[in-house]
Amino acid sequence: MINLTVFIESNHLLLKQIQQQLHALKDGKSTVFAAPIPIIGGASIGAHLRHILDFYSAFYYGLKKGHIDYDERQRDPLVENELASALQQISIVIEQLGTLRFREDRDVTIHIAVEVTTDESVSHSNIIRELQSLHSHTTHHMAIIAIALKLHNIEVDDNFGKAPSTIQYENAQKSPNQLISQ
Repeated sequence: MINLTVFIESNHLLLKQIQQQLHALKDGKSTVFAAPIPIIGGASIGAHLRHILDFYSAFYYGLKKGHIDYDERQRDPLVENELASALQQISIVIEQLGTLRFREDRDVTIHIAVEVTTDESVSHSNIIRELQSLHSHTTHHMAIIAIALKLHNIEVDDNFGKAPSTIQYENAQKSPNQLISQ
């Protein structure tokens, strides 16, 4: 039997990593959060974070209906532009994830646009599969956030935005002497 807690915890850990990384912006660097970055299409760190959190919120509220619509996102400009609002929203999403511990892994329908010209974008999934998808989606956007932070000369943990499989692979490639020195 697949343990739902593992999938909840993995997402929880990613959100905590983001939260910790963003606390570094409080020290006189909060303007970096909403600053457009031309090299990543003019998006900001805040825009990528808001996008991540919108997906988690759509997941959480969709579970109540048995139908998750990732296209019906809040897109709250405060979360995108104000660091304090973003940190508060991360805490809310983390709390919501905590309430999933007592839910069974049940089937849900998913709606997410796969092309612009059609509205036929409904599929079937389950809670665990959606938590896996959210994990992958979050990791992808964390990698973009890491690039943005580095462009602003802000230190980022080496594993921030890396998939667990990549971290495992990189660790396996290190010689035993390299592992001891870390």
